[in-house]
Amino acid sequence: AVGADLTYVFKIADTAAGPGSPTAFRLRERPELNVDSQNIRLIDTGTIDAKDALEWGVEAAGNYQSVYGQGGYFNYNVSRRTGVLADPSFNGWYLQASWVLTGEAKPYRTERGAYASPKPDAPFNFGPTPGIGAWEIAARYSDLNLNFQQGLPGTVKTAAGIRGGNQRIWTVGLNWYPNTAVRFVLDYQHTDVSRLNNAGAGIGAKLDAVSLRTQLSL
Repeated sequence: AVGADLTYVFKIADTAAGPGSPTAFRLRERPELNVDSQNIRLIDTGTIDAKDALEWGVEAAGNYQSVYGQGGYFNYNVSRRTGVLADPSFNGWYLQASWVLTGEAKPYRTERGAYASPKPDAPFNFGPTPGIGAWEIAARYSDLNLNFQQGLPGTVKTAAGIRGGNQRIWTVGLNWYPNTAVRFVLDYQHTDVSRLNNAGAGIGAKLDAVSLRTQLSL
């Protein structure tokens, strides 16, 4: 399965009344496992005085028997309002794969345009024909770069430069589907953020998180 999207923001919101007022366009993102109650974004372009913005992306997914893979690329182009400074662009991409250890395949749902969770061949039970449900291991890598003409460490940011940061995330997970209505998800995630402040000092971060989630579908 292959998909694509295109979004054009033809008028950025003004920050003040009257013609010629500056605008505020901003891109920022949290880690994929967000366990911070403060909802802090580790990468952030800050506000950009822009007249319009264009986003486009492509994604592809497929499976072979019990192996599944998916990937995508996204690009963001921003046109500054005044045209004096260079127009910034940003990009991100991801790859993920999984293997259902018990042999089930992920069905494709045409009405959703996406692959669904595997249906266990032997739902979990302690009856005369016991089952263990479906077990799946998964891995994912994502990279989001919100830097533009960032310059070198130890140097002052230029007028056109944007030091939003680069966020790279590695995830490994174990999924258990006892039946078609319940899912347990255990994930470990390592986040590596590299970022410079306006003076050129490093303000990046490294995070590790573990989560256990339960999903009920009726």
